[in-house]
Amino acid sequence: MFKDSKLFRPSIYAKSFNRTLSSLLISCFLAMCLVVFVPTDADAVGYIPDKDITASDIIATDINDMIVYPHFGTPAFVEPGQQITAELAASSSYGTSGWSAWIENDLRKWDCTVGTVEYGANKIYLDSKTGYRINVTIPSDASPELCTLVLKHSSGKTWKAPMSVSIVPELDTSFYTMNVTDTHFFRYGGNTVSGQNEGKSIGLMAKVGTLAGVRFFSHTGDIHLGGSHSRADAIRDFMIQPIVQMGRVPFILAEGNHEYDIYVSPVPSLTEGDRTGDYDASVGDRYFGMRSQIMGMGSFAVVKHFFGAYYGDIPLRNNITAKWNSVFGSGSPYTYRLLLQHTHDSITALFYNGNNPPPIAPNPHLILKGHNHAWRCDKSSPYYVLSLGGGDSSSYGACTFLNFNLNGSTWSCPQATTSFGPANKYNTIIDCRDGYDITALRDSYSNPNDGTASSNTCTITNDINFNFYDGRVRFLMEQGSYSVSGGTILKTYDYEEADGSWHTAVLVKVNIPASSSTTVTINKIGGSGDYLLDYSFNSDTIGAAPAGWTINNSGGPVTVEAVPSASDKSMKLYKAAAESGYSAGYKTFTAQTSGVVTYDTWVMTPEITSDKYIMARNFEENKIAATIAFSNGYIKAGSTNVQQFVANQWYHIVIDLDVNSKTFTLYVDGVNRGVYNFQDSSVTNIGEVLFTISPGCKGTFYISDIKIKKSNTFIKAWEFNTTGDTEGWTGNWHVSNLAANGSYLNGNITGIDPALTSSDNLGCDISNNKYIRIRMKNNTSSSWGQIYFITTTDTVWNEDKHVNFPIIPNDPGYTEYVIDMSQLPSKWTGTLKQLRIDPSVGVSSGSFSIDYVRIGNQ
Repeated sequence: MFKDSKLFRPSIYAKSFNRTLSSLLISCFLAMCLVVFVPTDADAVGYIPDKDITASDIIATDINDMIVYPHFGTPAFVEPGQQITAELAASSSYGTSGWSAWIENDLRKWDCTVGTVEYGANKIYLDSKTGYRINVTIPSDASPELCTLVLKHSSGKTWKAPMSVSIVPELDTSFYTMNVTDTHFFRYGGNTVSGQNEGKSIGLMAKVGTLAGVRFFSHTGDIHLGGSHSRADAIRDFMIQPIVQMGRVPFILAEGNHEYDIYVSPVPSLTEGDRTGDYDASVGDRYFGMRSQIMGMGSFAVVKHFFGAYYGDIPLRNNITAKWNSVFGSGSPYTYRLLLQHTHDSITALFYNGNNPPPIAPNPHLILKGHNHAWRCDKSSPYYVLSLGGGDSSSYGACTFLNFNLNGSTWSCPQATTSFGPANKYNTIIDCRDGYDITALRDSYSNPNDGTASSNTCTITNDINFNFYDGRVRFLMEQGSYSVSGGTILKTYDYEEADGSWHTAVLVKVNIPASSSTTVTINKIGGSGDYLLDYSFNSDTIGAAPAGWTINNSGGPVTVEAVPSASDKSMKLYKAAAESGYSAGYKTFTAQTSGVVTYDTWVMTPEITSDKYIMARNFEENKIAATIAFSNGYIKAGSTNVQQFVANQWYHIVIDLDVNSKTFTLYVDGVNRGVYNFQDSSVTNIGEVLFTISPGCKGTFYISDIKIKKSNTFIKAWEFNTTGDTEGWTGNWHVSNLAANGSYLNGNITGIDPALTSSDNLGCDISNNKYIRIRMKNNTSSSWGQIYFITTTDTVWNEDKHVNFPIIPNDPGYTEYVIDMSQLPSKWTGTLKQLRIDPSVGVSSGSFSIDYVRIGNQ
């Protein structure tokens, strides 16, 4: 049996198990208003990704049978829900049908959607080679991390490109990069403090880049110094291996003359000095996918170019030139062009190293280059050329960090000035010796960060004089729901270990000021004493009915069984025939007449035929609020198909039932599968959970670990259920047609700074109410919203009292966003005076629709 993975869902209460979802039975003949949804993924089911990627995993063995792009060294950058075009060199025999794809990090996988697949000449490698061009859509629930791309054909053949796809929450937003060149490694480690010429140092730098949250880490050539060893082995062992071993950061390489001198032919032997042996252009492609490529990041483009094309590889030079002119020509979506290359000539080097006038148009905005071992600005007009040091200065993890700022639609790099020089060099390593490995940006944890703790504190020490405002911390926790202070949760998801245990990963964005210490604290939400019902069946006798449950065995037995194990029991419903009786069990709890009641359980059925049901009912046992069914291969919310399910697989079902609005939200394995109306709108309380195989149905249904909780207590809520009543909310000059239609608060966006402001003097005590829940539909391309507020003791509107939160661009439905205001502990306290919501940021058109705004303790 497999345990499913739970995706982001801030209010979920979960436990780890070896489970698969089964269906809850209500009556086969119910023609009531059931609601169901369709999932796009059954990802992570019993799938354990590679946790320890090695250089051998990165390097392809056959240049004609590999993912060309994206690849380590030539990554793709994409937002969740957006598309990349993968390029695959492979036999024509596979054809253009039967393809699937997924992405995975070191913890779990996310299934992708494969669109158009083309095969033919001029499809790959700058439109110069024969192969497959495969459109792959990244799922909208993917975690914004560095992932491996996996392509699979129905024949069973699989291709992997480890650490090749960087999922970015929002591409068109300011970012910073980490850049290095001319490292001249000739050994892995020499046990020196400075780490000069030691490959281990670039691994430590990758570790820094991961924590810092850099958009990418680049190397502009001359990885290897040479000596009496293979260049191919040195690049593998002294650069690729330490990076993938120590970091999770997108890496871009523009190869230099020490990687491959195209004018040296034949390749020198292993005894001929610096430019030694067995690394040629084809090896470079196997290692890094492509030697020259254009990589888009929203309206920003980064281009890498191979040194060897300056002199002898004329076809590659012509191809990248044609691609540049095509991509950046009239109508280009890119407004900024960054070029990474290794050149002798710093002034006129545009693919041609000064040998010929560069026939490209338009020019780049900025070139970052290697080769001359200097920290300086080589050119300022009509574009800047910055040399990034290296050589003898390449010690203590020397690099530069560059800001790329987006103001409106205009990109700029503030460090690209004529004064660029040694002052822009940052040392990222304090002590490179074995056993020390101290970096200038580092973290430590109060508890092991290994999936076992229910609370933790990460302390980040930044000895670098640079503000990493987009830093990243990934907590690995005991499975459950978590709140964070000192940062913003970007993603929460469950993952399975090889031993079958389940844990929760929480990815947090954190502002890391220059030369400072920062802490981020995470705590599990809710304890067992807070549950209305907490039942695991582990204290019950195997083969007997569960204690305290009301059983209906008129159609078949209801017993406790050692499934999935004797230490992890479950309740079994069984009917051998589809006759008139029931196999059912229910249990009541204190009736809840308001707020949100959360049902949390694991279920499994060994067959996909017939129907099994989970039902939420009122305490009086005669009115149904929600029915979740496992029906003939589908999980259903009411009568709506939500997703397919697999027999003999445990599924994690969570239902949030809002008694006030008479709606429920369904989560399957942590994935939000939609919001639905109560089956019976006259339900006034929630007080019972029922599992059943009903008359006319048959089969087996296992249920385990049932937790029911009053999830939220709201001190203030705006529901917008009365036509014409905006409940005190007004829009600013960038919002028009603000109106409540009886279900939602709707408005149009007419400028880049739309804002909604509540009525004044709200009078809410927010000291112990740290969460704002906003359920809305975002009909814009924006990926961020904002919250501003003032209190009775701090009445000035300013940036100190604001929180950003990610939103789904062009969302086809309504999504609940849970904003943890405890990240502003000294500000979000006392009495709330007024609240402001910016429903989108950075776009000047579109619309929004808000279902509710709620402030509470969870």
